[in-house]
Amino acid sequence: MISVTLSHGNRLAAGVLTVLITVYIIVQPVVGVEYWSRVSAFKLLAVDKNGKGVTISVELGIVYPGTGSLKVLGEGSLASDTLDSIKLALWYASILADLDPSVIDTYIIVKEPVKIEGPSATVLFTLILVALMRGDPVNPSYSATGIVTPGGVIGGVGGVKAKFEAASEAGLKKVLASIMEPVDSPLYYPSITLLDAYYGFTGVNITSRVELIPQQLIAGNTILSGFNESYTYFINQYRVFNSLLPGAWSDHYRETAIYYYERALKAYEAGSHYLAASYAFTSFYNILASYLNHTSINNPAELPEKISYFMTEANSTMVNVENLLHNVTSRLLNKGAIDICIIDSLTSVYDRVLEVKRGITLINNVLNKTLHSPSIIYDVSYLYARSLTALKWLELASGIIYECGVNHLIDPGNLDPILDRLEEALRIHYAYLNDLTNSSMVLVMDESTNKLERLIHLLSALEDLASQFYSITGLENALPIYVNSTIYNILLDEYEELLSLLRESSVVTNTLPLSTLTLMELVNGNATVLGGNTYSATLILREFSRLYTYLYLARIQEWSETSNNIHTWLNIRMYIAYTSALLAVVGVLVMLTTGKTRSRATSLEITAWRNH
Repeated sequence: MISVTLSHGNRLAAGVLTVLITVYIIVQPVVGVEYWSRVSAFKLLAVDKNGKGVTISVELGIVYPGTGSLKVLGEGSLASDTLDSIKLALWYASILADLDPSVIDTYIIVKEPVKIEGPSATVLFTLILVALMRGDPVNPSYSATGIVTPGGVIGGVGGVKAKFEAASEAGLKKVLASIMEPVDSPLYYPSITLLDAYYGFTGVNITSRVELIPQQLIAGNTILSGFNESYTYFINQYRVFNSLLPGAWSDHYRETAIYYYERALKAYEAGSHYLAASYAFTSFYNILASYLNHTSINNPAELPEKISYFMTEANSTMVNVENLLHNVTSRLLNKGAIDICIIDSLTSVYDRVLEVKRGITLINNVLNKTLHSPSIIYDVSYLYARSLTALKWLELASGIIYECGVNHLIDPGNLDPILDRLEEALRIHYAYLNDLTNSSMVLVMDESTNKLERLIHLLSALEDLASQFYSITGLENALPIYVNSTIYNILLDEYEELLSLLRESSVVTNTLPLSTLTLMELVNGNATVLGGNTYSATLILREFSRLYTYLYLARIQEWSETSNNIHTWLNIRMYIAYTSALLAVVGVLVMLTTGKTRSRATSLEITAWRNH
């Protein structure tokens, strides 16, 4: 009878290997990580070099948990601008589905030997990624075409007619496209934003509308007192400069100033506090423009001195605002947490600072050439008044006038991962806009050592990017053309759905951004006094962008701890797998080496016994 006995080294290797495998099997369910993968096949609509519409078979899949990788597989390939569009789609999808993109792996399989170029499938990628993240079904006979603009608004693309012809030939049943690109096709499903497009694509509502009343969300109505103070200040400034003008004097600026002055009084009486302050501000800078225009006509030699005075005052106010802003952020960093409405208010201040400083630079450049342009008078008046609003808004935000409440969003001690994520989001948005416009805008980061100031800079940069996006693409002018009462009501519904998502966040319950509160006042009040649905639609469009920014801010605060745990576990799992594989190889080699040595020793023993 022949028997094999493991040596001590073999037993040790086998024991360690057994322990590692046991730990791997036991720890996996203990950490509570759910493993899943989902994939969706669809037809991507495109146009070939001859202008003919084509459909391309594509699959998009995600694996959880993962490391945030994005891979392109299959017979075809993607151009860099298409990859940028997928990254933007991941950003929007992660916000709507509340799934951290850094803990999934995404892969796209192009099943035909073609190169996909351009960003026109951004909305399609976004809708499918949301469905995959949420686990909602996707109908393979549905498709979509369009870009995604700030705020999740769906913009138009080229070759739409050809794409719909190709979709019809391929047997598709529905194609979602921008409302700004109406198509005479039974497949056409007009879409305004990602929220209504997702419902048309899957039949699922991501969230339900919850009607919100601003006055119910303001702690002690103290924010309203800030608006009232601004109203009173600008109304008084209007009266001062109006009194400096002759009663018989009239120009376009004065007529506009009187119009908004009367509107401000009516809004204040009606309890529309933000509208009253806004109208008072508009009446002030128009009456100041009238005052300067009067000077240019009757005392032109005095105009340069007066323009210089107001520009110097505006610049001085900006220096004071920046110093105060630094003091406020430094003070807030010492608090245990910072509320979202404080962050939003400080971001609004920073927006005004940048706007006024850019305006002063432009005006100084123009002043070196001429003093007679009517636009100079208007711009100087506006920038001077704007500098004062920055100061008033900072007073409102500083906590001197009001406290936001107890619903905190940001932990000052945990800003580094938030700043990293926001910087990456900005890079994604800049790359996407550069692709769309064939431009090369460069993102300039704030190098301040004050992390809260850097946060405010990044948030302001996202809002500024949205403004540039709307301006360059013409969306802000194009959208109102298609806004009727039905579309306007859809925009309002989706606006409040986004607010609901923000409120559902575990770290934000009642407090909302000041800009949101002011727009809600406008919407719940008489929005038509500002020019009807188109004006309000434009404001809501901008507010969509702000809400996505704050939703992202809320999401990454929630994701931080979870993603760290998952990445730590994935690393541990990888080390265990590598170590197990290494020990297995070593164990086999040890066993083989020991076995040969043992066999040789046994052979020698038998020979010696026989000789004996």
